[in-house]
Amino acid sequence: KEILESFKTSDLIHFHSFHPYLCFLASINKNKILYTEHGLFGFGRKIGLKDNIMYFLRRVFYKNYVDTLICVSKSTKIFLQNKWGITKGNVKVIFNGINNLLKPSRREVKKIRSKFENQYIIGIAARLAGVKRIDLLIKSFKIFSEVNSNAVLLIVGDGPYKVDLENYVKQNKINNIYFLGYKHNIINYQAAFDISVLP
Repeated sequence: KEILESFKTSDLIHFHSFHPYLCFLASINKNKILYTEHGLFGFGRKIGLKDNIMYFLRRVFYKNYVDTLICVSKSTKIFLQNKWGITKGNVKVIFNGINNLLKPSRREVKKIRSKFENQYIIGIAARLAGVKRIDLLIKSFKIFSEVNSNAVLLIVGDGPYKVDLENYVKQNKINNIYFLGYKHNIINYQAAFDISVLP
């Protein structure tokens, strides 16, 4: 009731994730609805019955109630068009932003690089979740490192797949992969990477 009352005083509701009950309340209240789709389509994990029901409800919501649908990438928009049939002209792309005002600390970057003995550093900074496909990066790094033994893979971040990914690395005896956990000064790590991979 409180949410519905709040919606009644709003001209625009902006959703970043799909919650059926909240989306239903917004749609019956006839608010203008803006939805940002981050590309959460279950890539990298098994899709179950609950997922399929939620995907169906999302498609119905997008097609009938969302006034403007923002995609964070072109591939997300293409997926919605080709797989979900969302072809209305209200689908726009606004890329995820990067704060280019923050500057890395040269001293910290040098410290990170020296810790890994100035090897060739491949890195990723991300939430460790299935959608990020870090498993693909690890598998690719295994192949790459067989012919490039001076390379290291730094995985910066935390999340629900961290333990699974660590176990995969141990079980497959993949060397030179380091899980560094969450870091607040992420820009220093990104600046220390020779190459940053977003699988």
